[in-house]
Amino acid sequence: MLAFQFEFILLQREDIRDRLIQLFGTGNLHTTTQAVTDAASRVSRYLRMNLLINACYGAGVAVGLYFIGLPNALLWGVMGMLLRFLPYLGPWIAASMPIGLSLGVFETWSATFLVLGLFVLLEVLVNNVLEPLLYGSSVGVSSLGIVIAAIFWTWLWGPVGLVLAVPLTVCLVVTGQHVPQLRFFSVLFSDRSTLSKPERLYQRLLARDADEAEKLVLDYADRNGLQHLFDQVMIPALELVELDRHGGILDEDNAGYLLELIRDLAATAADKGGAGVGLGKSEGHPTSLPVLCIPAADEADEIAASMLADLLHAEGIRADVGAVESLTSEHADRVARLEDAVVAISILPPVANRSGRYLLKRLRADHPGLPIVIGAWRSARDSVTSDPVAKDGSTYVVETLAAAVSRIRALVTRRAWQ
Repeated sequence: MLAFQFEFILLQREDIRDRLIQLFGTGNLHTTTQAVTDAASRVSRYLRMNLLINACYGAGVAVGLYFIGLPNALLWGVMGMLLRFLPYLGPWIAASMPIGLSLGVFETWSATFLVLGLFVLLEVLVNNVLEPLLYGSSVGVSSLGIVIAAIFWTWLWGPVGLVLAVPLTVCLVVTGQHVPQLRFFSVLFSDRSTLSKPERLYQRLLARDADEAEKLVLDYADRNGLQHLFDQVMIPALELVELDRHGGILDEDNAGYLLELIRDLAATAADKGGAGVGLGKSEGHPTSLPVLCIPAADEADEIAASMLADLLHAEGIRADVGAVESLTSEHADRVARLEDAVVAISILPPVANRSGRYLLKRLRADHPGLPIVIGAWRSARDSVTSDPVAKDGSTYVVETLAAAVSRIRALVTRRAWQ
């Protein structure tokens, strides 16, 4: 019955396609068409690659059994190719028949073990070489999702459901990615991580799983470098802590614990030697001029300032971090004691914006020509750039640590040669 159903579905595919588009709504034809096209391309790619892999598998079975001397080797090769379309169970069934025949045909056990070894070798090669090579980027379904889908569709439709499990699940995943009401399909079965790296780190910190948080941080630093770790993971995680802290979700004790963990993780990553990747060293330039990194308001700003100082140290630039407990006047006095200094102000939303603008006005009033780099991390840039004081020629607003390091390096080099 299912075969007849699919035959009629194929014959009426254009009408069914239009009905699906009507079902999802004609208000956004672009999104609906994109979803249908995406599902069709993924399923087509999966079926083409599956056919090619199974054909290679069947050819290997036929050739191997022919040289072993088992009768009807070509038949077993074709059976192996066809049965392998049945996930999980197919390879076992395909192997059991030639192995059983070898027990009755051959007089010794060696030939039977050769047949068994042939199927084991082919499975290892197909699963570990051919499938990763030919599938390339996967069809978008996680391994656990495929197993769950295979169980469900087999329970619903029997062996035919097992054959169609992957294509049907791919369609559900793609639909979930384009239709908000069905997003749970994409969350449950997609191979994409549902949490971003900062969210994963923050979740591990909330769970007080310091070991897994450290592993996540160090793995990311090894692959992408310290600068990318700080910009793409640590600073966003800091912002999540600050938003929950000032939104009343986190009390001060828990927020303080999380901030201390982030400080320790940043220091550990810097000590592991990942600094400077992707930034480029400032070799041959004098870097003895001091850089003072000042936190605008609280501990989160101080941690971000420490990250900037770590990256500057990796560039050979001398940098100190001001204490968050210091008053604005104390920061201004310290700047006055330094000669030809460059100041970097660390501002992390949501509450540091006002303090950062006040600190900038005080430093600009006392030191009109002082080069000041404002690190308006994440969403703090708009509130800073709206201040007229931030628009003079000696103030530079940056959004990332990489941009801050690049700007400070240029300022230090230029002032050193003046």
